[in-house]
Amino acid sequence: MANHDHLNPKTVSALGGTHYVITYTNLQPELLPANIQKPIEDGNLRSFAVGACFAQSPSYPGGTYWVAVAFY
Repeated sequence: MANHDHLNPKTVSALGGTHYVITYTNLQPELLPANIQKPIEDGNLRSFAVGACFAQSPSYPGGTYWVAVAFY
C-alpha cells in the first residue's frame, strides 16, 4: 500500500478467508480506528492477522505507519 500511496483493503481480502479487512495509516500505531469496533465485537471471528510498516510516500513525505488488519 505504501508503495502505491493508496490504502487497498481488496489486496488483503484477495488472500482469502477474511470476514473483515481494515486498512489505515496512523502516526500513532497504538491508536485504533473507530471502524475496528465492529469486527472486534463479532462473536463468529476466531483469529486475526496484522501487517504494518513505516514508510514514506508522496502523501506522507515524513512517513507514517501503514496498517492492514484481517479478521478470520
